[in-house]
Amino acid sequence: MTPKDYRNERVPFISPQDPLPEMPEPTGRWGAPFITYRGGQSVWTAWRRHPLTAAESGAGLTRNVFGDTGEEVREKIREQDDKADGLSPHHSYRSPTP
Repeated sequence: MTPKDYRNERVPFISPQDPLPEMPEPTGRWGAPFITYRGGQSVWTAWRRHPLTAAESGAGLTRNVFGDTGEEVREKIREQDDKADGLSPHHSYRSPTP
């Protein structure tokens, strides 16, 4: 069907050439905690938005954290942010906790 054929439909035609709506870039080091399943059990999980640098990896930081509750995951995020803050005294890695 062509766009002309859709004119009589109730749903407006959206062309594949139409741009997507603007969305702001997510802020913070961490994504929002969510529930996933490991070994058949539900586990709270949070992932970093960007890969680890060599310095972060060497300092023992992790790309993701797991916990039994959302608050436990948020506490692990705070611990990771504290370690990251120790890497650079001039730059804070702290972000708003989701």
